[in-house]
Amino acid sequence: MLSVEVGHRPDGAGLARRVVAEHFPSARAAWLGGSVARGDATAASDLDITILLAGAPAPYRQSTILDGWHRRHYAPSGMP
Repeated sequence: MLSVEVGHRPDGAGLARRVVAEHFPSARAAWLGGSVARGDATAASDLDITILLAGAPAPYRQSTILDGWHRRHYAPSGMP
């Protein structure tokens, strides 16, 4: 299990799981990439979350800030 805490921000891996559970409950799979997944996150790191959906909505990319983490997630769809 990944556990990365940088400054006052919550655990990045835990936050990524929460984002997927709250915003993409029907996701087929999700994975965390980048520095948080490697275990070398810094104060400037963001969350790179890729979410695999079974169908709609159409593929998209979104960037936001949540609990002090810059977060980017990608949602490809229509993949077998």
